[in-house]
Amino acid sequence: MKLTKHLRPLYVKALVNGIPVAKVLIDNGATINTIPSRMMRKFAKTERDVIPTEIILTSFNGGATSAKGVMPLDITLGITTRATVFFVIDGPTSNNVLLGRDWIHGSHCKPLSLHQCLVFSNDKGEAEVVQADHRPFVAEAKSVKRFMYEGNYKPVRVVQDGKETQIVAQSEEPFR
Repeated sequence: MKLTKHLRPLYVKALVNGIPVAKVLIDNGATINTIPSRMMRKFAKTERDVIPTEIILTSFNGGATSAKGVMPLDITLGITTRATVFFVIDGPTSNNVLLGRDWIHGSHCKPLSLHQCLVFSNDKGEAEVVQADHRPFVAEAKSVKRFMYEGNYKPVRVVQDGKETQIVAQSEEPFR
């Protein structure tokens, strides 16, 4: 099912501590900024970098979860970098970073879900538009698992069918 443009979640690409990150969700329904604990390694952070907290967070479906703590990180969108505090959470998420109203209001940002972009004042005092990532969940060839290159597998080839690219591993033996 193809989502109508105004129903799409607003995902962007950003730099977090200078590292490129996809699937950054701009959520004006969320009060705070969150980051899943699985992302800490990407930013060369460990449990020691997390400032403990006893805050209980409530998700959109009413479920409660404990935050592991808070972690300050620099986030860059467009040409503007801002220090941002994130609550570190455990559990599966469909995003790598969630920017809520704390970041939205602090950045004087206007998220436009209909137009799939963000408008905010950058460090130069100019209005800046950051376009949404229209394909946040597309797999990339560089994310192929190592096991596909080992064992009895032939080299991985990319098959283009005109719409989507998919990775096809060809085994000389039947897959077990």
